[in-house]
Amino acid sequence: MFLIIASKGSFNEMIYWTIEHAKQYASSMPYEEGVKYFKYTRDAIIQNHKFFWYHSLLAVILCLLRPINIKYKILGVTLLGFSFMTIVPGYFFYGHYWIQTVPGLALVVGLAFYSVMAIIKDTLNFKKPIIKWVYLGIFGALTFSHVSTLKSYYYHPNYERILRAVYGNNPFPESMEIANYINSHSKPEDNIVLIGSEPQIYFYTKRSRLHAMHTFNVHNVKKKRKIIKSGNVNLLGIPKKQNLNSLFSLITLYHYWFRLTLINMCLNGLINLLQRIIGSLV
Repeated sequence: MFLIIASKGSFNEMIYWTIEHAKQYASSMPYEEGVKYFKYTRDAIIQNHKFFWYHSLLAVILCLLRPINIKYKILGVTLLGFSFMTIVPGYFFYGHYWIQTVPGLALVVGLAFYSVMAIIKDTLNFKKPIIKWVYLGIFGALTFSHVSTLKSYYYHPNYERILRAVYGNNPFPESMEIANYINSHSKPEDNIVLIGSEPQIYFYTKRSRLHAMHTFNVHNVKKKRKIIKSGNVNLLGIPKKQNLNSLFSLITLYHYWFRLTLINMCLNGLINLLQRIIGSLV
């Protein structure tokens, strides 16, 4: 794979996007600001789901204390730990990062079920079937209480309010409006190209993604200028010596990128046309 990338003259670009850019992204937020972000997102996410998070914390403690099969214990605790580590790089703690902790939390909660049964059986000498139904009954009652308290959230959600609470001023609600506009002013078979952020527009419009998302963030635009000026960026169709010292040059970059995208769209359309012609002849 590396040889193929190098033969295309894009090895330096690959190194930048996979290593340099990732390292820059992970170190762009000061630690003090990251702590503030963590507290804000933690409170916003846990606020209405305290029962599940407290139960998960209890599950971790029980998994560590009780003599569960060591393989399951290591699997559950390490999966949860590494899942949490995935939300830490960059100290941004965006709301959707926390979704990655759900599989680990679910697994340790399942292990907690067996731990609680073992504890009650050893201390109170109850029979196992009784313990199981008591535990499930309590868990079900608390879950029902949680859903009843937040029934408007689960059954009649205000998506804009939810997105604002989780993502702040990021344009998630606006992207839905943009997608609705695209859907009402285009055909289902039409392709779209997204230049910038908000890749969820592809999901809202149910369109195929032709190209990867490409953004110019303030914290790394200087590095991108250096890469583009000194490296080989033929993959984007831009001359090696392209100068990016002005806003016009940035627009020029997107012009080349968009031109290549249009060419690819035309080629895809031509291929589809040829396939239909061949199919009709056969």
